[in-house]
Amino acid sequence: MTLSPSLLRWTRRGAAVLVLLCANARAADLPYRSAPKFALVVGNTAYPGKLALRNAERDARLMAHKLTQAGYATELLLNTDRATLYRAVGKLAQQLQGGGAGVFYYAGHGAQLDGANYLIPVDAPLEQPAAIARGSVAVDYLVERMRGSGAHLSLLLLDACRNDPSLPRLGGVYRGLEVTGLAPEQPANGMLIAYATQPGERALDGAGQYGPFAQALAKWLPQPGLPIESAMKMVLTDVRAATRDEQRPWYATSLVGGFALVPASGANPMLRAPATPSSGVRVSARGADDAAGASVPQWFQQGTPEDRALLEREIRARAAVLQDSDLPLLEQQARGGNVVAAAVLGVAYHQGFGSDPAARRSTQAAAGWLALADAQGLPFARSELALLTAMAGDLKQVKEDVGAIRAALTPADARGKLKAMGYGFDEESKARALESCDLDALRLYREAGEQLPLATPVLGQRGGSNLEMPIMNHNPRLPQVLDLLAEQHADFDRRYMLTFTQAQTGEIPGFDQLVARVAPDLRFMVQPNLVKANALTLAIWANNQAAMRKLQALGARTDVGVEALVPELRNGQPTGRLTAMPISSARDEAARLNH
Repeated sequence: MTLSPSLLRWTRRGAAVLVLLCANARAADLPYRSAPKFALVVGNTAYPGKLALRNAERDARLMAHKLTQAGYATELLLNTDRATLYRAVGKLAQQLQGGGAGVFYYAGHGAQLDGANYLIPVDAPLEQPAAIARGSVAVDYLVERMRGSGAHLSLLLLDACRNDPSLPRLGGVYRGLEVTGLAPEQPANGMLIAYATQPGERALDGAGQYGPFAQALAKWLPQPGLPIESAMKMVLTDVRAATRDEQRPWYATSLVGGFALVPASGANPMLRAPATPSSGVRVSARGADDAAGASVPQWFQQGTPEDRALLEREIRARAAVLQDSDLPLLEQQARGGNVVAAAVLGVAYHQGFGSDPAARRSTQAAAGWLALADAQGLPFARSELALLTAMAGDLKQVKEDVGAIRAALTPADARGKLKAMGYGFDEESKARALESCDLDALRLYREAGEQLPLATPVLGQRGGSNLEMPIMNHNPRLPQVLDLLAEQHADFDRRYMLTFTQAQTGEIPGFDQLVARVAPDLRFMVQPNLVKANALTLAIWANNQAAMRKLQALGARTDVGVEALVPELRNGQPTGRLTAMPISSARDEAARLNH
């Protein structure tokens, strides 16, 4: 028995969904610790033939155990048929009619059929493709039942993308689900949607005892006091590291506040109904609470030198055996942001591959793919790109090649529209769109899968922030631009707010007062054109109230803000390098200027 790959096809958004939904404004506020808490956990493994899954049942048992420990009255169903699954969902909704918190976790196959999405029970007629929808449970039904219940909070996790990686063309063996039905749902305030993997990618069943996504969820969601959005950042990092970037979770949120599945010791959080209806989910991959700490580094930045050396060997080994037939999948992964796939392609095109390596060797293509990996911060890609440009000899030509390659990877309609508007696909063109807050162009870049640069990089080097001009000029479209940037940069609100801005205009209000904060023997080294400020501080300097409000809503840190680049000294002697010296914070600058 086989299942057509077109039925269980890879999703635009991968296969796991986490929805935190403040459901019903009619219920009164409830203390979370004493509120009713119910969970339904489903694990489907016993599909026919090659469609059988290995880890779904174990993942369900793991999640049921963790939810029970978290205080949820949990029902565990294994290898569930359609009728049982419908009854169980209805029971969960009824249990929540008096308010409280509900969790639904599903591990098994999912399908996207004719624009609708389904969870596939073990008794679905997989040998009759036309009947699969009738034999499955629609995701829309599940979402509406949870929305219509009396629950204050509903947590919906669909880990529906599994497979044996040795069967890449048997779509049904992967747990695949495209959750397009959630987008138009007009959810209430407080919704967080998380996916097991990035758009267009696959989620793995895992070679170990559990799937990588379920294992990471079980590790981080029950951490006491850890907001769910912060937990998802940790899940993202763990899964990317465990799968060498083959699977990269992604999430969108309109969640307000820092709700944790397990409250911190001594905390007494309240389940509150939303004050006003939401107009939908604002996509923002970010944590909810500055107290959770600094940004989560890229997974490849967290390992030991031995781990990084192993990753480099793996990239070179994969490039060495690359065949022409491997290109479509690898290029799709790289275009979707898979940093390892981009690096493999860069190395392969540099050294040649396939049956005729010399014919496939291309400095231009290598530079393009390595630039994509470098833009995501992969140190290996940066060093390879530097070596490549040194060997190429013509830096200007390589830059043009990189832009041409990126343009070639972009959908034709978006490329044509951008070209007609006078924009290219080089970093300078994107910076121009950001500096002018051209929302039409920026949305087309996003549609084309192009990363919007926080700063203007030039083959591994970074220039000034692309937000300095619109902040200083009070561009009215800037808040919308900040939302677009927050969609693409997971740590937009966490790290030291973008790259530093080179304040070359010298328009720093009360510059002498600012320098007075520096030790007297160091003040002579501080020059206006070498002062760096984060975006929130720039908005404070410019008294840009709209930008200040938006940046604070995005979680901009106020405990950092201004640094100066000064000559580095060692044993009283200059080393010839510059080093950063903190001067002030955004909070202090607001107080100094009374903003």
